[in-house]
Amino acid sequence: MKIYHYNEQGEFTGESKAEQNPLDADDFLIPANATASKPRKGENVFKRGSWHKVVDHRGKKVYHEVSGEIVTVDYLGELKNIHSLKQPAANIELLKKEARARRNSLLSATDFYLLPDVKTPGSVTEYRQALRDVTKQKGFPMEISWPLLQV
Repeated sequence: MKIYHYNEQGEFTGESKAEQNPLDADDFLIPANATASKPRKGENVFKRGSWHKVVDHRGKKVYHEVSGEIVTVDYLGELKNIHSLKQPAANIELLKKEARARRNSLLSATDFYLLPDVKTPGSVTEYRQALRDVTKQKGFPMEISWPLLQV
């Protein structure tokens, strides 16, 4: 007789052959966290005596609703209320603001090259232009490839 195993959360983990009861040849031994009930296609969690289909978002990247942080789902079931597959709109504006502030700070750090008595290397001019173009990058503000100054 086949038996179907599940972990502490009820998630299906595999199947095996049940051992025959040495005291009763017509009976089989079913260990803890196992059942003789076979899961139907798509059913992956055993709870309250039967198999159920439970959505699995594990491994997906989601957004934390409060911080906007990207996290990887590591739990079985529906997304928690604090997680979303869509990026919170308010946080996009905050990320844009923070990225622009960093860009402006990096630009300010090279302002002395613009003084009339300082020769500006071409690499600085290219670097400053690349900083100005950060907002045009695909994926901005979530993914930014910050230029490096080569002097």
